[in-house]
Amino acid sequence: MGKLLEAKTSYRRAISLDPKFHLPHFYLALVHCAEGDAQAAVDRCRTAIMLQPNDKEVHRLLAATLTTLGDSRGAQDSYERLLAIDSRDLDALVGLGKLFRDAKQYDHAR
Repeated sequence: MGKLLEAKTSYRRAISLDPKFHLPHFYLALVHCAEGDAQAAVDRCRTAIMLQPNDKEVHRLLAATLTTLGDSRGAQDSYERLLAIDSRDLDALVGLGKLFRDAKQYDHAR
């Protein structure tokens, strides 16, 4: 059994034991990212956020994954939610700046 499959199996088991604990959903999202399944990662991140809305790492992963999928609006929303939790989060500030730059919204990028 490969390491990713082993991890996926373990996180799914953890979810089955306690579906309301957000971390196994987040870690499973990381596995999906490593496998190249960005949409599955987004779905798991959204579940984790429903369970624990203030986890910065989950918001960060969701925003980055949505950016990868080309969902700029969704990524912007995720970065803004991250900034609502921590207004000094550097990843969110840089991520938003890049999104605004790419959309040629230079006034917002400052």
